[in-house]
Amino acid sequence: YCLDEEQIEERATEVARTQLFLEYPDWTYSFKEEIENVVVGDEIENLNSYIFTDLYNLKNVDLGTGVSSLDFAFYDCTSLEEIVIPENVGSIGSYSFESCESLRKVTFEGEEAMICDGTFSNAVNLEEIHCSKGMRVGGADRSPFDNPYTDDDKWSEDVVLYVYEGSEMHDFAEEN
Repeated sequence: YCLDEEQIEERATEVARTQLFLEYPDWTYSFKEEIENVVVGDEIENLNSYIFTDLYNLKNVDLGTGVSSLDFAFYDCTSLEEIVIPENVGSIGSYSFESCESLRKVTFEGEEAMICDGTFSNAVNLEEIHCSKGMRVGGADRSPFDNPYTDDDKWSEDVVLYVYEGSEMHDFAEEN
């Protein structure tokens, strides 16, 4: 089953485009630069690594209630400004928000979320991260803000971590 570009354009609404993109990323590449909004249906549990990479005009994301982890998911989405990570997402893998130059605010709703090394590498305008109580740093022995490929880590040193006193993220904030 293959759709030509005209058929995709005729059927595409924000939700339909997202669904087509998730199921047939190679076929929908022609309108990748047009995608500004992504709505992931609640029935979708797994997102492929790099699934939203290079969606340069992506501004709004609704992850739904089914997704459990993100891995390189929003790499180089340079227009994404804010995202809420729902409670069902337990793991935010390495480089999930790398080079998201416009990203300013991230809110974690889940109690047990884990962020890995380089998650926010080169997110140079990040201003605030709202951490959940049980949130923790995992992965390699590096910061979620580090880029292991260069010695010139680029991230906003003014980022404010909103943490719960006594939490692992509180300890991380104190140490860094």
